[in-house]
Amino acid sequence: MKKNTLSAILMTLFLFISCNNSGKDGSTINSVDESVKGPNLTEISKKITDSNAFVLAVKEIEALLSSIDELATKAIGKKIQNSDDLAVEA
Repeated sequence: MKKNTLSAILMTLFLFISCNNSGKDGSTINSVDESVKGPNLTEISKKITDSNAFVLAVKEIEALLSSIDELATKAIGKKIQNSDDLAVEA
């Protein structure tokens, strides 16, 4: 008995939900206000694309700074070695 009652209630709810979604000429009734539709996916997609481009630019700058730092360390090390060699020779 309980299973049949639950089934009848669910079918009734489904019927009400189905009837509420029908509209004129095949269009559905929009019961939600235009301002409450939800997030604009186009804007979110653009923001994600922009942030990805920014992250890639930051990674490129990080790699550039790393290579400059490495070259500077090598150059300073060579200058110190050269000055030591000159001091030893003199």
